Amino acid sequence: MARLNVEVVARRWEHGWELHVSDARGPLVVLPTRRLSAAERTVRDFVVEHDGVSPRSVRVRMTVSFDNGLESGRESGRESGRESGLESGLESGQGAGLAAGRGAGRGAGRGAGLDAEIAAVRAAVDHAERAQRDAAARSRALALRLRDAGLTGADIAVVLRVSPQRVSQLMRATGC
Repeated sequence: MARLNVEVVARRWEHGWELHVSDARGPLVVLPTRRLSAAERTVRDFVVEHDGVSPRSVRVRMTVSFDNGLESGRESGRESGRESGLESGLESGQGAGLAAGRGAGRGAGRGAGLDAEIAAVRAAVDHAERAQRDAAARSRALALRLRDAGLTGADIAVVLRVSPQRVSQLMRATGC
């Protein structure tokens, strides 16, 4: 199944959020939504209807902008799970009339500094996730070595300071 990558920049305005949607062909539309939590579904529904594709084939990369500086990004796809990243902005396409004059309205300037902090927190979370994956891989390898050295699952649990159930999970993940 071919995947359709859709880029979205969500910009806050007094009545909610503007979703500036584009894909490889360029800008598509600006969609309104009251809640950011509904943005991905709003965009996915639009793309499915607009392009006649399966919802599972649509990957939405959401970037939230509070000002014109750095932005915080989030990518989601039904087949790939959720990931985080940074992405730069894009301009609105057809439907740009929805955006006219709203970026500088009420609330302008309140987001100053938020984008940089969001980017820093997302980078820290990404780092922590990588460290956790690395620690899990090392735990699996060590559990195997301890088992090969003759330790029981209960003994491995004590050495690794995890529950016996976690040792069982580690062993299953390695195919043992």
